[in-house]
Amino acid sequence: MRLDIGDSIKTARRSQADISLDTKSNNFVRIQEQTLVIIDSTYPGQINKFDLSEGKIYAKIEKIRAGITFEVSTPSSVAGVRGTSWSVEADKEKDEIAVYEDSVFVKAFDKMKKLISEITIPQGFKTIIKRFESPGPLLPLTEDDKRQWKEVKKKVSKKRLSIEDLNNRIRTLVTKREVKQYRSEVGEEFVKIRREMATKKELSNLAQTVEKIAVRLVNLENQSRRIGENMVTKEDHNKVMKFLDKILKNIETLNQERVITNEQSRRLEVDVEQLKIKVGI
Repeated sequence: MRLDIGDSIKTARRSQADISLDTKSNNFVRIQEQTLVIIDSTYPGQINKFDLSEGKIYAKIEKIRAGITFEVSTPSSVAGVRGTSWSVEADKEKDEIAVYEDSVFVKAFDKMKKLISEITIPQGFKTIIKRFESPGPLLPLTEDDKRQWKEVKKKVSKKRLSIEDLNNRIRTLVTKREVKQYRSEVGEEFVKIRREMATKKELSNLAQTVEKIAVRLVNLENQSRRIGENMVTKEDHNKVMKFLDKILKNIETLNQERVITNEQSRRLEVDVEQLKIKVGI
């Protein structure tokens, strides 16, 4: 599901939502149960701010575009970074901001949205900001805080791997389907070629037959010449000549068929070689 600036997200009890800010989920926001946030922006076309009304969110920002900060705002504070991991939890009375990697700058505001103070929270610490007051002292993260962050990272990482694995499987299935279809088409083409193509053996037999007929024709011409010289009647001579003409026409037809068959065979052999290259034979 694609989210845009101005969209709101509200999670129910025992539910959460993960928002990926890039294709590889290196930058992500985990929205915990019973949380209400609105996606916002301080730069045109760039999602870089979440308005948190109530609930808790975790964020991991590794790298964003130069000159842009990522912010989480509550009714009385703003926490921003250029690259780190942290969480912000808000209720009616206070905000709690915890930093797990690098550091986060925090600004506190009064009811009139006037800046009260600004601090930087280093890695491994958190602060509690009562509504419309200055941030409280820095407190070290508890073991429970660290454990919860590790669980969030692990779950988001598994989900990312599952999506990548699913995409790879889809690509593999599509590739196998395409190959299967292509091989089927190629196989049909091979069958068609085999049906239409004269084999080399058939061509060889045809050539031998033509050569035999040519030899016979020479012999018949010699016989005709001798018959003509010794022929008693003109009618007998005409019969022989008609027979020879018929043989000559048959020879000419066979020669034409051989030329055509040779040309077809040459073209079909070229087609077969091209098909072999396509299928990797």
